Amino acid sequence: MLLCAPMALSSERLYYLAEVPMPLKIDVGDGISVTKVPVIIRTVSPESNFMAISLPFMPPSTAPSKNEDINLASIAGISISPKHLGDYNYLIEIDYTKVAEDDKAARGIKFMRAIVDCLNNVAGDRYKLDIQIKGVEKDSGLHEHLRKIQEG
Repeated sequence: MLLCAPMALSSERLYYLAEVPMPLKIDVGDGISVTKVPVIIRTVSPESNFMAISLPFMPPSTAPSKNEDINLASIAGISISPKHLGDYNYLIEIDYTKVAEDDKAARGIKFMRAIVDCLNNVAGDRYKLDIQIKGVEKDSGLHEHLRKIQEG
């Protein structure tokens, strides 16, 4: 579901405050929490929300330590590219081109499940997604992880 509130950040353009799910780094459990966070987007569209899943997220903090990006997709270098196929159908490419070959966490099934959960959360019951992975060999474990996740 797209929850957006208009807000003016400049006199020339209207922007929107949206809630977008992101795979956030946490220090308990498996280290991943899919959490909706506020993001400023340019247009109210599913495409904007899909792409925002991989943006850096530095939450406000009262802690004395340096504030840092906690979005695991952003940290790994993943980008998400949606393409509207018509009606309520989207092709979603999860781009691994910039992810380090030795980044085992980003190439694991828990991480892929978190990304897919974020995409499905944005899609809701309204949009149908064809999710594909770009930037890795077809025989890599990631394609197998994605297939298992999509089969349920």
